[in-house]
Amino acid sequence: MSKIGAVIVAAGKGTRMGTDIPKQFLMLGDKPILLHTVLAFDNCNQINEIVVVTGKENTELTKDILKNIKKPLSVVAGGSERQNSVYNGLCALSEDVEYVLIHDGVRPFIENKYIVRIIEDVKKYHACIMGVKTKDTIKICDENGVIKDTPPRSSLWNALTPQAFRLELIKSAYEKIISDGISITDDAMAAEYIGIKPKMTEGSYKNIKITTPEDLNTVKTFF
Repeated sequence: MSKIGAVIVAAGKGTRMGTDIPKQFLMLGDKPILLHTVLAFDNCNQINEIVVVTGKENTELTKDILKNIKKPLSVVAGGSERQNSVYNGLCALSEDVEYVLIHDGVRPFIENKYIVRIIEDVKKYHACIMGVKTKDTIKICDENGVIKDTPPRSSLWNALTPQAFRLELIKSAYEKIISDGISITDDAMAAEYIGIKPKMTEGSYKNIKITTPEDLNTVKTFF
């Protein structure tokens, strides 16, 4: 049976939140945001182990917050950029992990059925990302804000996480990205850089990334 790992990326500073502590450690209800997120994967039967990537200065705090997680858990320090942090997390997985789900530490509302759905897809396609169809009309503009094009909405998706890959594939992609000094904003871009075309797995609009105070106020209504 294929062994599945999860890498939870929580190494950001959270400057847009405007708080003294990184956003992943802010309380949401009775738990820190990060704990809500990790519990979603801890409670999924198909996940075998979890790696959490955090800032070097926050590793002990993170271990303390996650001390009651049941699955095998590693906490590792991130790097200077997101791609370095993800790669550190990938390298911390056990050698027998075949597939990995990479997820934002500040997306605490990922539901079990969607974790299971993307695991099923990654076993078929080897590279998948979770997304939702965009609800808005998107405009492509030039540097002066003048509209150049309006792509058809039916072809547009908002990229979410988790993003799932065969482990050896995404590790190779990140090694190439880092070697070439390329900056990326999600894991699919790493796969695309080496010629892989990930499959889109439809997720939920509730799977919000908590980045700003407005986001935090919005998700508090979920409780």
